Parts: sequence; C-alpha cells; structure tokens
Amino acid sequence: MLRVRGKAWKAVITHARAAAPEEACGILVGRQSGARREVRLAAPCRNVHPGDRRKHFLIDPEEQIAVQREAREAGLEILGFYHSHHNGGAAMSEEDRRQAHPHVSNLILAFRAGSFAEARSWRMSNDGEASEEAVLVEGVAGLPDIAAEEAEDR
Repeated sequence: MLRVRGKAWKAVITHARAAAPEEACGILVGRQSGARREVRLAAPCRNVHPGDRRKHFLIDPEEQIAVQREAREAGLEILGFYHSHHNGGAAMSEEDRRQAHPHVSNLILAFRAGSFAEARSWRMSNDGEASEEAVLVEGVAGLPDIAAEEAEDR
C-alpha cells in the first residue's frame, strides 16, 4: 500500500491542475520500512518531453538528480513518481509501462473536464508486469475533487 500524507497529496493535485492541459510529473519522496511505504513529500518537476506534453511526459533529469540528492541528505528515499492524465483515466498506457521503473510506485492522477476524477498507483516487476497497489491518502476521506481542500488542513 502507498500511503500519502495530506500535504504531499495537495502538492500533487495543485501541480497537476496548474500544468493542465499538459501532463504534470514529479517525484514521490518518503520512507519505506518493510511493507510500509509513506510519501512525505511530493517534488513537482518540469515536463521536458520534446513532443506533445498533453499526452507525454519526461521528468527533467537535472531536477530528478537534485531531488534524489536532497532526499538522501534528509534521510528519505524516492518511493516513486507521479504524473497526470487530463481527460482520461488513471490506467497505465503502453508508454507509461515502458518508462516505469521497477519496484517503485507510479501514481497516475486522472482529471476530466478540469476536475479530479481518480488516482491509481502501479508497481512494475522486473519482467514488465504492472500490479496495482492501494493508495491511502492520510487525512482525506475518499478521493473526490475536494481532497485537495481537505488535505490543506493537514
């Protein structure tokens, strides 16, 4: 299960809304202890994909290195990555599967008509099989569009 603190959730939702209609992308930072995986921070990154950023994303490599360094210095680790799908679902596309790193979370947020619709997280095995993992946003009941406002109070 992927647990996301309310403040990190708000950062992801805010970033995805601001990036629309382009796909937002970023890094999930936190701690893992056994099966417990807790996202404490979300690091929004620039989408530097050279093509249509409304349908594709590429995390800025320099930002990724900086986030990894900062996480390590803070005693945290990269637990995964996030990106948004505007006017679509939160399932992994074939391109998402090709880009996904194994054994980390790949959180996808879906928006429809500008409103948050759903979030799903996936983990890839070494052989390229995607398994969905449960997402629990701490301090937020369910994941409706009001989730960002509720998380603001946490």
